Amino acid sequence: MTDYILEEEGKMKVKEAIRYLTSMDMNDEIVMIVWNKEDVEVAAMDVGYRNISDKQCKEVLKLVDSTHDAGSGVTWSDIQDAVLKVKEEENET
Repeated sequence: MTDYILEEEGKMKVKEAIRYLTSMDMNDEIVMIVWNKEDVEVAAMDVGYRNISDKQCKEVLKLVDSTHDAGSGVTWSDIQDAVLKVKEEENET
């Protein structure tokens, strides 16, 4: 198993994922799960927030990446909880 995470704040851009994948044997079998901005927007609506900015989506993805349980992976609840935390922090400022 290989974890491919960029050093820059634990985030990966699509172009970097493509570069990594094209370096692999094209006949290898893999499993890959991708969470993105659209997932965060839907999770935000699930917990009652109709508006979440692009910046907040990035914050949510970064928070999920840095706090999820590696044993269970990232769950929908992790994303919803991160949305609540980011929105709560916004309300405190």
